[in-house]
Amino acid sequence: MDNHRILMTDFKFNRIKSVGSRGYANNQFFLPFGLCFKNEILYICDHSNQRIQLYNKDLEFIKSAKVDYYPWVIKASNSVLFVQSGYL
Repeated sequence: MDNHRILMTDFKFNRIKSVGSRGYANNQFFLPFGLCFKNEILYICDHSNQRIQLYNKDLEFIKSAKVDYYPWVIKASNSVLFVQSGYL
């Protein structure tokens, strides 16, 4: 497959929308892994680009945050994000 994108589906797995492709620019991914949703913001671990990309609930790009690790899994708590890092 190797398509490096995020899909939004309904609960019958019918595609509603998708974002991304393989790349290094905003709105592109290189091995997207974990994601979580908090306060109507979707946080996506863009593993090999070493960043977290943020989207709104309609999968519209908000911003990208560069990190100095390889984010793998992300979980939101009341006031913080917990990010598991690792390298493939």
